[in-house]
Amino acid sequence: EGGEALRAAAAAVTVSLVADPINGAVVSDSFCAMLTQGFRAALEGAPDGIVAVADAEHTSGGRTWNAGARDELRGVLAQAVGSLLPGAAAGSPQLGEAPSAAAVQLAAEQVEGVWERIEAEGRERRNSR
Repeated sequence: EGGEALRAAAAAVTVSLVADPINGAVVSDSFCAMLTQGFRAALEGAPDGIVAVADAEHTSGGRTWNAGARDELRGVLAQAVGSLLPGAAAGSPQLGEAPSAAAVQLAAEQVEGVWERIEAEGRERRNSR
């Protein structure tokens, strides 16, 4: 149950960030770049919509969102958040100075690496048939 509450809270924060009139579009684009374009409408809606899209399998923008992708990205994103937001791994994130551009870039590259590997495995499976 604690996991569900955390997911709901994270979705609510995300909706708030996307609704920001100055940075919202960049936040939305960044989330979709890390996940799939299938999240875009949910990001601009209610928090429970984000949770529903995260739980459902879909293919969007050439990426397939399924349990395997979700689990792999969850690990990479948890590690990235831990490195970008001090105290996050312990459950008490400390807000303060923004992470460096290099740290954000490294996190984005790690996420992209997961998608590249998933896509390569998919190509290998198709080619082996």
